[in-house]
Amino acid sequence: MLRLAFVFSVCVTFIFGYPNYQQEIPNGSKVPDPCTNATEDYWPMVGHLFASRGEFMRAQRTAEPGDSAFLNLFGKMFQTNNRNWTAICDMDADGDGQTNGVELGDPYCEWTINAIPYGPATGHPAICEEEVAGCLAGATRSEICPA
Repeated sequence: MLRLAFVFSVCVTFIFGYPNYQQEIPNGSKVPDPCTNATEDYWPMVGHLFASRGEFMRAQRTAEPGDSAFLNLFGKMFQTNNRNWTAICDMDADGDGQTNGVELGDPYCEWTINAIPYGPATGHPAICEEEVAGCLAGATRSEICPA
């Protein structure tokens, strides 16, 4: 019975572990979904190409183990920097001219885990809400958002 409980807890952690990453960035659970016009819609999987866990899980079924192809530019940046917010705060993952910190409500890069961010998230760090000249390939709203 103890072995079954252990296996279950490992599976639950594997399947539902990603929301823990939300706590490692400011406003991680309240990043606006740029694909909708509703202010209460959020993109909970900030570092992934998919806005919902369902979309992610469907895509994950066909992926190779350890495949990071489902990470967006911000997710790859976060992963490459060992999930260190301070290291990526001043960077601009999507190339829209706004730093990750500005978009996630930490314009001065002072936020720490469990602290209250300076302000709310104003954009998605991997998706250009407005298609400006600096947007990187694969980061524009028209490339990410479903038609």
